[in-house]
Amino acid sequence: MRLAARIAVAIAILAAVLAMVDCTGRFFRIDSCLDRGGRWDYDEDACDQAPTVPGLVPLQP
Repeated sequence: MRLAARIAVAIAILAAVLAMVDCTGRFFRIDSCLDRGGRWDYDEDACDQAPTVPGLVPLQP
């Protein structure tokens, strides 16, 4: 394979790996939030630990 083709393949693989790492990291942040009893706010991209039902006391870890 020519050098230019090898470089193009390497860049494509690197881009795919970086995209997977970013998606995987976000998945685990959301999962961790839900495991702690929170809810994920997709608009804010943050965990909301406030009780969802009035009078509900969240479980302590």
